Amino acid sequence: MSGAEKEEEFNRWYNEVHIPEVMKVPGWTRASRFVNMEPSEKYARYLTIWELEEDAWRNFREHVKKQKAGEIPDFTWDRSSK
Repeated sequence: MSGAEKEEEFNRWYNEVHIPEVMKVPGWTRASRFVNMEPSEKYARYLTIWELEEDAWRNFREHVKKQKAGEIPDFTWDRSSK
């Protein structure tokens, strides 16, 4: 799989699986995703800003537990091939 195909697969997972799953966490109200058109080792290609109600981040622990248990799909890829 080429780098472009991997990135497309990642974006599909992020937009169609990850964001909707995180938005199920009580108090998480919005996700805004941005693309850096000039990424580097210092600056990532993507940035997501999550908006949430006060103290809602505490609810995220349950989400992480579900993800680690395999109840929520996670995305992994070999970054060495970038």
